[in-house]
Amino acid sequence: MLYRLIFLNTDAKGQRVTVDMAPMTIGRDSDCTIVVKDDEISRKHAVLEHKPEGLFIRDLGSMNRILVNGREVREKRLKHGDRIELGRTQLLVQAVVQAEVELVESKELVSPKKEFALTTTIFVILLATVLAGGLVFWRKLTASRSRSAAAQAAAHQVAAVRPATGRGEKAAVVLATNRTQAVSEELKYMRKALTDIRTTVDTLAQNRAAEGSAQTNAAAWAERALRAKAEGKLKEAHTKISSNEFEEADRILSGIQLMLPDFLPAYEERAQLFEKQGQLEKAIGQWAQMVQRSSDTNLHRKALSERARLGQVESAVTPEASREIRIVSIEQHKFLESSDFDEMRILNIALSPTSHFSSSNAGAVRVEVVFYDEDRQTGLIASTTAVSPKEALRMDGPWDGQEPKMITATYVAPRVSSPQGLSTSRTARFYGYAVRVYCGERLEDQDARPRSLLNFRAEISGNDDGRTQAPGLDK
Repeated sequence: MLYRLIFLNTDAKGQRVTVDMAPMTIGRDSDCTIVVKDDEISRKHAVLEHKPEGLFIRDLGSMNRILVNGREVREKRLKHGDRIELGRTQLLVQAVVQAEVELVESKELVSPKKEFALTTTIFVILLATVLAGGLVFWRKLTASRSRSAAAQAAAHQVAAVRPATGRGEKAAVVLATNRTQAVSEELKYMRKALTDIRTTVDTLAQNRAAEGSAQTNAAAWAERALRAKAEGKLKEAHTKISSNEFEEADRILSGIQLMLPDFLPAYEERAQLFEKQGQLEKAIGQWAQMVQRSSDTNLHRKALSERARLGQVESAVTPEASREIRIVSIEQHKFLESSDFDEMRILNIALSPTSHFSSSNAGAVRVEVVFYDEDRQTGLIASTTAVSPKEALRMDGPWDGQEPKMITATYVAPRVSSPQGLSTSRTARFYGYAVRVYCGERLEDQDARPRSLLNFRAEISGNDDGRTQAPGLDK
């Protein structure tokens, strides 16, 4: 079994390294077998070793860790599809059967152009053989005719000198007849040779056409098989996303892109996954890939629109270097159901000033907290109708020093009663929240769970700029 390592990110993205049977060291040091330009990787970070059980990766005692499929390991047997993380560098393990490699290489060696050249060469050789044979035959035929004409002239001279005896004339006729039969046999042989050559050339042409058709059919079948596999993997990724297994979903989608680079649904799904996690730059990169790869006008237009939208969202927040306030943490607490409420949650939001913050601006700091519900029937996402902050939250008292300030926001969904007085469940359920921190009119920081809610412009009412609550939005 042969193994390859495929770089999934950094400047080396897409590069492939074949794993030798001899141990191979990985690190930043120039003496390493695989040199990786990554400041978070040790000079000699890990080693790849073949053992009877298979291929292993082993930590060389570095201060930095090795992750295989998201789990830290000291030594681990590798298999096809495993994902290795060394520092910021991500590698995909690919196992390749030797026979498949040799088959692919042999097919690459005999290209269609070379096959055509071989066929042409055979035809030229056969044609040259025929022409050479024809030339020899023509010379023999010319010489034979010359001898026959000379013999006939001599016979006429003899006949003119002495009377014919009958026997000489009969011999001359037999000689001429034998020579004519010999010429006829040679002509038949040459016709047969030409027919055989024509048949051979036609057969070669037919075989080449059949091989070309077979190759085309095989390529089309392989494309369909890969696409079917990609669609199955995409469904698997959907399942992982719905279970909040985002890292595993990303691994599956990345594998689809490596297997079938022009399968655009994987790019769209991965862009949405990155956006849900708040990784807007990566999401923009996926839409940019779709712009380059899509030939369909509608897909191309959608990719351009999404890339522009995310660019606006990313640039809306004040750059981190010039922020005055930042969100340190958001802790969510859920209470058990009671006879008074169907659901209750509390957010504890910790804010911290930066070196740019002036205590005189403390009164200008406000926190917008918007809770969202999901309709159980339609899946529609909308700002909640439960009891929640309807105005921006502000801090109590002065803000001196660099100590964090706590802001608390509460979400309470009262228990619903039927006309008969029985308790019933709400038609909507809690979905998430979005928190935005402003200093004056500047958006200083923001966070949400899930992160995709940052794209919903459902602002609470009662703000200084008079913004009103937005209607429901689709998920």
